[in-house]
Amino acid sequence: MHIIIVGAGIVGTATAYELAYDGHQVTVVEQRAAAAEQASFASAGLLAPSLLIPWAAPGADGRLSRRLLGNRAALRLVRGAGIGGMVWLWRWMQAGRHARAGERLSALAALGQASLARTRTIAHELDVDIESSRGTLMLLRNRADLQLAQPALEALAAAGMPVREVDADTARLIEPG
Repeated sequence: MHIIIVGAGIVGTATAYELAYDGHQVTVVEQRAAAAEQASFASAGLLAPSLLIPWAAPGADGRLSRRLLGNRAALRLVRGAGIGGMVWLWRWMQAGRHARAGERLSALAALGQASLARTRTIAHELDVDIESSRGTLMLLRNRADLQLAQPALEALAAAGMPVREVDADTARLIEPG
């Protein structure tokens, strides 16, 4: 089958690769001069699906909803979002309170781990040296920031992702830069 992929970002190129790997004829069409010049470029090559897990269970514990206002809000709607934005926000928060939210977190964690494993396999097969790690280091300046991050950390732990707190010296050992 001949398939045309629109967009040569990380999703488009990964999709094209997998389809070609399965034996399809694939053409990728990109409006820019090179691949990954827009959103994929802005992510700086970060492959960390676990960072998205807390957003799959918004409001699961009620704390996120209390942090939607003010300078340190977890999420803010842009000005002009209007009633449509408020409806989306309400639905998003209700989804996190759903009885099956924990199942979704586990499924998202499994999908993220499968994605990382496939990325590493492809990098090995193509002999590509990609910078990757086995985790994500989240830097927090003080105990107040830790308190704000607690719902996200709990969501990660609930999804089966190992979470541990380290001191500044250990953080420097993990990431000297």
